[in-house]
Parts: sequence; structure tokens; C-alpha cells
Amino acid sequence: MTSGPDHLRNLRDRAESLLAGSTAPDREPSPLEIRRLAHDLAVQRAELELQNEELQASYQRMDLMLGRYAELYHKAPVGFLTLDPNGAILQNNQTFQDQLGLEVAVAQGTALADLLASPGREVFLARYRAFFREPEGKALDGQLKRRDGTLLDIRITGRRELTGQPEPAGSEPPHLLAAVADISGEKHAERERKAQEDKRLHLEAQLNQAQKMESLGSLAGGVAHDMNNVLAAIQALGTVYHLQAPEGSSLRLGMATIIKACERGGALVKGLLGFARKHLDAVEVLDLNGLVREQAALLERTTFQRVRLALELEEPLLPVKGDPAALASVLMNLCVNAVDAMPEGGMLTLRTWNQAYARVVVEVVDTGTGMSKEVKAKALDPFFTTKPKGKGTGLGLPIVYGAVKSHGGTLELDSEPGLGTRVRFTLPASLEAPDRPHTPAAPLRPVALRVLLVDDDDLLQVTWSQTMALLGHQATVVGSGEQALEQLESGLEVDLMVLDWNMPGWGGAGTLPRVRALHPALPVLIATGAEDADAIGMTRALDGVQRITKPFTIQDLQEALERAVP
Repeated sequence: MTSGPDHLRNLRDRAESLLAGSTAPDREPSPLEIRRLAHDLAVQRAELELQNEELQASYQRMDLMLGRYAELYHKAPVGFLTLDPNGAILQNNQTFQDQLGLEVAVAQGTALADLLASPGREVFLARYRAFFREPEGKALDGQLKRRDGTLLDIRITGRRELTGQPEPAGSEPPHLLAAVADISGEKHAERERKAQEDKRLHLEAQLNQAQKMESLGSLAGGVAHDMNNVLAAIQALGTVYHLQAPEGSSLRLGMATIIKACERGGALVKGLLGFARKHLDAVEVLDLNGLVREQAALLERTTFQRVRLALELEEPLLPVKGDPAALASVLMNLCVNAVDAMPEGGMLTLRTWNQAYARVVVEVVDTGTGMSKEVKAKALDPFFTTKPKGKGTGLGLPIVYGAVKSHGGTLELDSEPGLGTRVRFTLPASLEAPDRPHTPAAPLRPVALRVLLVDDDDLLQVTWSQTMALLGHQATVVGSGEQALEQLESGLEVDLMVLDWNMPGWGGAGTLPRVRALHPALPVLIATGAEDADAIGMTRALDGVQRITKPFTIQDLQEALERAVP
């Protein structure tokens, strides 16, 4: 039997017809008709009750599905929003509320743009209407302003609400359905990758710079050694003729000019040797704070009329092992450069602090003109300078670099035009206590000496012997270590041997042990034109072995001879 509205309507019509017929005088419903109608009504009632049960079950299933949808909506891993055409929030889920850090729901009508941080806010406003036209999946990254003031990295995707109805031309756009994903983890990883890449590039640049400096240092050291021999010969012979020429004569004046030119050339060569420095002359355990204070006091008395000085020194500072003269030169070079960069005045700050892994940091910061990227890239190159002609040699920073490297340290240079310059050098700390100040021994009285001169350079052989004669000493000159040993084995009596370290054959390193085996107490003065680790090591390890660096004046030679021979 069928059921539904039409069937019910038929039953109602039949019942009304029977009732109407029962009132007619000539017609009453038969018992059979009444029973049939009652049966149909009972059947239909049962069917209606069954349909009602099914409808209630459908309602229950729909409530369950709506509950599950609400749970999925509010607990989704992304924030869901419904926005009106102007970008105001009409509805949001719990996830978006949590992303904002709110305990209560977002106020309806709040503009999403007002919850975004710049510059993502401006980009969102400019592109909002485009979300209605772009295909689903088009994303926009930005930052959400949380209630506690922090920012959350987010990614917004959106699409227009589908109504299923055609939109009249010129009508307002429909609502926008937007998803807001928390991408803080992704952004953090991206920033970490960028930081690692920046670090890699920085280390790569440092390595390239170190390799370039190493090559330049080797070149500078080689050139300096050869130039020292030339300058030593010119200066020594010029000094001899200068002292022999009559007072006021043109020869004497000419020799004075030559000597002055040699001294100037020697200063440049010394700068090159400082840049190429690989080893230290005098090593002590130092308190860098004391060294910084000494240099600051010196500068305050001379150049700080227009520049303010600030000291920020950590106490106690770990001691370092180094050459005090070299480190004082480093500080002085950096401070002078800083003062020169502040012609109109400014602030010079000297800082020290202890760093992890037993390192000590010294920082020199100025508020001067700064350097361009191109200038900074060449700042450590020898003879590169931006100062006017005659105001700088371009060896200041290269000498600083060489001295710091020879101490096992690192040098960092950070500068931008108009923002000043920061130079930081880091040195390894020492486990020893700082040395006490010592007083150098007084020079000994000069005496006439019998000197064995060993040098392979023809120019120096002539100038050495003439210089020694001028000082009142008797010189025997030979051109190699092998010849020197032959002279000594043949019975030549000498008070001192002057030994050139860089020669063909045995050289100084091969000659000195053989001479010492033959004459253990013979004083030896090693002459070098460059910093040499073996020569420096010999002067430290052996008694009676001194060192003199070419080129040198006649006074330097006299003082070295006095120290070498008691």
C-alpha cells in the first residue's frame, strides 16, 4: 500500500464522502466500508509512525555530523575565516582565535588587515580583491599580531564563496573563505638556513681573504728581504762616505740625502715585514687592559681635542701571550685610523671582553665616515690608502693584520659609509699569569773586535767591511757558510761572527750548528732581511746568539755588537 501526502489526501476524501453519505436519508455507509476505511487508517498511521522514527534518526545523524564538522572546523590545524567583501571577519574557528592568543572569540566585524603586521598588511590590502579572482591555492605570507605583542608567521590562502547561483553584473563580490596557516616553523627553518648560508659565505670570504693575505704576505716578505740587502748596502756605504766627507761639503750633503732616502725605504720595508710577519720577536704574558689604557692615555694627551674616548674593559680580563710592542702598534694604528676618520669630531670606544673557548676580544669602534664596500674589500691590501698623498703609506691595517695573525688571532672589519667603523681582533688567552715589567740591560762599552763577516751579497761584503773599519773593528769577509767554517778550521781567530741567514749552500741554519760545534762560546750576530722562524728560534734557544734586521743604521750595528760581545 502506498503512503505519503497523496495517499493521505485520498483517505481523507473517502472518509468525508462516507460521512456525507451517512447523513443522506437514503444512504448509510456499510459496515464493510467502515472496516475498510478503519483498516486503511491504521495502516497509514503505522506507516506515519515509521516515517517519523526514520526522520528522528536522520535528525540525530545530522546533529552528529554537524557536531563532527564543528569539531573539525574549530580544531583544524589552520585558522578558518569567513570575510565580507571589505575584509571584515564574519566568522572564525577556534584555531584562529588560538593563533591570536585570545581567550574570547574575535569580535565580528574586525578587519583582518588590522590584525596583520606591516608590510604584510599593506600587501594584503592591495591584493584582497584579487583573492576573489585568483584560483584556489594562491597564497600570501605575512605576520599576525598576537595579543601578547609577539608576531606569528602565517600564510593566507582564500577563495570566493560558491553560492551556486549566477551573480548579476555589477553586484558585490560574495564572501571570501580564507585559511590562515601557522608557518613559524617553516620560517624559522628558512631563517636558520639563511643564517647558515650567510655564515658559510662569511667563512668563505674570510678564507679567501686569508689566502689572499697569505699570498701577499709571502710576496711582501720576499721583496722586503731582497730590498733590505740593497738598502743595507746603500745605507752602510753612504754612512761611511758621509762621516769621511768634510763638514759642509756637497759630498756630505749628498750622502745625508742618500741615508735619509734609505731610512725612508727601510721604514716601508719594515712595514712590509710587519705585514708578512709570521713569528714574534719578544713574547710576554700580557694584560691587554693595561696595554689599552696605556695607548688611550698617550692618545688623550695628543690627538683627542675633538674626539671623545670611552673605555669599556671587562675585569678581570684573561691574559694573552704576545709581543707587547707589536700589540701596542696594533692598537695605535687602529686608534689613529679611527681619529683620522672623524675630522669633525666623534666618539672612539675601546672595548675588551672574555669570549668562550679561552679567547680575548679587543674592539675599536668609531663614529666616523666609514668605508664603502669597495674600500673595505681592499683595506688590508698593502699600500692601499684613501688618505691624501703624503698622509699615509697604506701599511697601517696590513701591519695590524700581520701582527694579529702572528699572535694566532683573527681580525674582523665592519664598516658602512656614514655609520663608522668597527675593527675587532680576537686572540687566544694564556693560562699563565702576566709577566712583571722588566728593565733592559744597559749597553756595554764598545771594544775593537775581530769579526768574521759571512754574506753572499757582493754589495754587502764591501759595505760590511768598510762599516766595520769605520767602527774600529777588523773584518774578514767570506761569501758562504762553507768558507766561514774553512777559515775557522784553518785557525782564524775571531771575537764575533756576523752571519747572513739566507744564503745558498748551508745557509745560516746549516752553518751555525757547525760553527758552534767547533767554537761553542763564539758570539754570533744573525743578520736577516725578513722574519725567519729558524733565526728567531736560534736566538731564543742558544746563548750568545743575537739578531739584527736589515737595513740598519751604523748606530744599530754598533749597539748590536755591544750586546753580542761582553
